[in-house]
Amino acid sequence: MASIESGLAALNDKIRGEEEALRKNLASNLSNIRNDRSSYDLVTDPITLEEIDDGGVMRMDYALVRDIYETYMPNIAGELTEIAPLNMTALISDANRDAALGVGGDGILPEWYAINITLCQLLDEMQRDVVNSAHNLEYAARDIQQHDDDSAQALRRIVEQMDSIVDDPLRRTVWG
Repeated sequence: MASIESGLAALNDKIRGEEEALRKNLASNLSNIRNDRSSYDLVTDPITLEEIDDGGVMRMDYALVRDIYETYMPNIAGELTEIAPLNMTALISDANRDAALGVGGDGILPEWYAINITLCQLLDEMQRDVVNSAHNLEYAARDIQQHDDDSAQALRRIVEQMDSIVDDPLRRTVWG
């Protein structure tokens, strides 16, 4: 009987050691997440004219861009909204264990709960970022479309003005 007890005590010591290592790792990861947003919060610089090919001309497929901000991005935001609560429900457990086991009755649950709360907050933040990005993309696309329409109209006015200039035989052969 003594050998069973000493075997169980040794096993408990190993469990405690593993749980303490997990607890330390979770606390370290949580600290890294909270203190260094640059590891996951991506920031990109705006596109400059020097980076655009074809001599500074940027082409945009308005229908595709509209699909992105009206369909794809809202779908992604919706999925992010659904994921966070699922993550939290995975933490709920009816299992109980003896307080003498490992690092105690709760084990590493407090640290695990803290990192999962942070994950839920980050998912929520990402959902808001996706929604805001969809709005920004929509406004930018509309602004570019308006600028293109205004430029086309200005060119039409110039052509109309040229048509009203004194009759030029050379122009007449070119234009009509």
